[in-house]
Amino acid sequence: MKRLFFLNLLAFLLFVSCASADNSSSYLIRAEESIDIEERIGIYLSQIEENSDDMRAYYNLAYLYLYQEDYLKAEEILKRAISLFPEHFRFHSALLYLYERTGDEDKELETLYNILSFMYADEDVRNRILRILDKRNDERKVPFAEETLLYYPENQRAINILSEVHPYFETKAIKNMDEDDIRNYSLPLSDEVFIILVNPEGYGESILDLFSGTLLSQAE
Repeated sequence: MKRLFFLNLLAFLLFVSCASADNSSSYLIRAEESIDIEERIGIYLSQIEENSDDMRAYYNLAYLYLYQEDYLKAEEILKRAISLFPEHFRFHSALLYLYERTGDEDKELETLYNILSFMYADEDVRNRILRILDKRNDERKVPFAEETLLYYPENQRAINILSEVHPYFETKAIKNMDEDDIRNYSLPLSDEVFIILVNPEGYGESILDLFSGTLLSQAE
């Protein structure tokens, strides 16, 4: 379903670029009138050889390679396009899709960081980076999680990562778990903390206020 949605989106963008074609880009019309994909690919290849600055030709060519699942050629075209048009987000987005399909986490992570330069505070992009960093136990995950909380103080993935290094975030990470989840939580909890987590309404201070106070006393 995700792949179908993405390809439909790419097809829509391709349609928009063709619909806006003027006489100087009649090759777009010729390409879309052809029912043969290989012929269409040939038209776009000829165009970028003649005009290396034609952004639409690169994008449409990359789309056709993605549609064919020819990921090596799609990667080659997308990287070439990015070198020419680094400010155009949709090439980076298409490259991210490619690496998700091929399962290349190294390149996926690199591309996500590049996309972050366009969408620095985008929570979805940050969550995807955190997922990979956490999976690999990458040393960058804690500082990146801290940075993410500056934008999204309730980001659960960042909180879960920070729960490994500080009891404040440990408590914050599990406050919404049910009783069985709390009992089975990997980090040990005192009876007092367990009772607070299970029945926070029974205490005058909220869980976070309580542990914020603990942090302050430790800092002093």
